[in-house]
Amino acid sequence: MKLLILIIGLLSLNIHAFEVDRQVHIVSQKLPEILKSIDSSDFDDTTLRTIESYSLTLLTSINKLKSQTSYQERPLSGAELLELHTLMNCFTKLTSTISMRIDEFAANQDYSFHFVQANVVLGILSYRLVNELVGSQKIVNVLSYSDRSFDLKKRELFALLKVLSSRSFKEKTLKKMQGLSSSEIELVKSTQYFSQAFDFQKDSYNELRSLIFKNKIFKAKRFALHHLSGAFGNTSGSIRWRKGYLFKNESIIRKIESELKPLDIITEKTAFALTDKFIPGHFGHNAIWLGTKDQLIEIGIWNHPVISPFQNEIEQGFSIIETDRTGTHLKKLSDFMNVDEFAALRISHLGDDLSHYYKIALSQLGKKYDFNFDVESTDRLVCSELLYQTFAHIIWPTEKYLGRFTISPDNVVSLSLFNQSPLSLVNYIAGDKQGEIHYKGIKELAEDIDFNEDHNYLNPQRQIDYVTLLNIDHGNHFYKLSWFK
Repeated sequence: MKLLILIIGLLSLNIHAFEVDRQVHIVSQKLPEILKSIDSSDFDDTTLRTIESYSLTLLTSINKLKSQTSYQERPLSGAELLELHTLMNCFTKLTSTISMRIDEFAANQDYSFHFVQANVVLGILSYRLVNELVGSQKIVNVLSYSDRSFDLKKRELFALLKVLSSRSFKEKTLKKMQGLSSSEIELVKSTQYFSQAFDFQKDSYNELRSLIFKNKIFKAKRFALHHLSGAFGNTSGSIRWRKGYLFKNESIIRKIESELKPLDIITEKTAFALTDKFIPGHFGHNAIWLGTKDQLIEIGIWNHPVISPFQNEIEQGFSIIETDRTGTHLKKLSDFMNVDEFAALRISHLGDDLSHYYKIALSQLGKKYDFNFDVESTDRLVCSELLYQTFAHIIWPTEKYLGRFTISPDNVVSLSLFNQSPLSLVNYIAGDKQGEIHYKGIKELAEDIDFNEDHNYLNPQRQIDYVTLLNIDHGNHFYKLSWFK
């Protein structure tokens, strides 16, 4: 049995979270317009003021995100990871575009006052971001991973920051200033943060090097764990000694498909697989039901650009997205049903724009399996992390193990045991070796994952060392623990 650590945000935290979310959306939406203006300008006063204004909003958003996540013994939520990667994508694109535009004109003409100012803006942006990252090693570690969903390459941000924080960048910028008039030089030096970024460049560069060094130690530990766990997982994952009790039960499959709705969460137990013996808890896997063609037409999303590339697969029955040890891919329900037990859960309050969830989920396709089981590393996923990313507005229960936070299928399912929870049980079906089918309810589900209705949590193997919160407010969802005192 496992120690379930319910990591639920406080009211004050969630207020900040929604403020950052609105601001991040603004930053992301404005980026294409900002990049277009840079590409078509000579860094005139208007363009520079636009860049400075946008940069201020971008850095303010990063600061708010840092403030709400620092010094807390909890993982970054799915929403915070989404916001962090969105902001860093904006930062790298902004600085790279400015840098490329400067290089284009440097090859053809002498540097003017405005191009020197653009160089200064780059140096200040780098200084201020490094300053935000100091004291936030958790965020640094998250940003060291690649993420194909956000077009972020491995250590891309740090490579960029090292260039912009280096002594050579500082010296080149100061050398370019020598060609300006004395009044222009004074104007450049009067720029806010100029002194910190250029006069104290060495301090900033050393702080960045320290952050990167600590990250390398962190990644070395993760590398060893990933390969040890991967070697075991790939070997044990292929060992199965029979078929599932629900496998090829056409009547059950038809019943399940008739009850499923788009974006339902599905979970299963395969007691005949060796990996089931090592996954903590009762359930061993979960996935997301994308929906059939008819269902997607009904909700008005079939012809949406996010669905169009996958229409052929969905028409062929590939209506499930899952992550297993082969990676993230689509699957048919008939293939998924090689299981002993099956449960479906439904999320309420998904809102009107369902394309948002499909965009996040489908952007995970092709990601490899996360043998570190770390919810904060998004370059690789496990099955429950796919849900953690897709339904980022929910603060999911997680569990701390070997220095990192994990989320298991039981953690996901446990959220349905809350009063007024955003997650509810749709069905729970189990087969047995006699061929009989058993329909279970919420009480049987609670017992199967070791929750007791008498408010006690059975845990003979570990001591409970985390106090759960009773009254929890998360955005529009207010719910209270129903299985704990």
